[in-house]
Amino acid sequence: MLKTILIIVNALIFLVLSGFHFYWIFGGKKGLSVTVPMKYLPAESDYMKNTKMKVATLIVALGLLACCILILTQGHFVNLTINPDWFNLGCKFLAGIFLIRAIGDFNMVGFFKKTKDQQFSKYDNMLFSPLCLFISVTTFYVAFN
Repeated sequence: MLKTILIIVNALIFLVLSGFHFYWIFGGKKGLSVTVPMKYLPAESDYMKNTKMKVATLIVALGLLACCILILTQGHFVNLTINPDWFNLGCKFLAGIFLIRAIGDFNMVGFFKKTKDQQFSKYDNMLFSPLCLFISVTTFYVAFN
């Protein structure tokens, strides 16, 4: 029962996050200024006019959608004709990636970042890193049960 709840919660998180990224690709601006450290963020008005940023955001959006499908497949909500061991391995890999993101690069992102004076840093401490840790822990739980 707990595994099912965690799968649904994680799938919804991935779906919402993917939706935000598609929203930004198609011109949405809400929340965009706090999603990337200022070091990497061009002027907010130019951010999605930059083709590289649009492509990167599209890749993230599609990746998050793939994470949603992966976790749903692990929980047998979606049936694909691929060996289930691959989905289990994918969940473990995904959990590891989100754990690394939560820990961070010791500079701009994660719990152990040095840069703490930017608007992004506040949101990273309050929302992004804890969410990544939650996704990591719950996905490990799903993969090992």
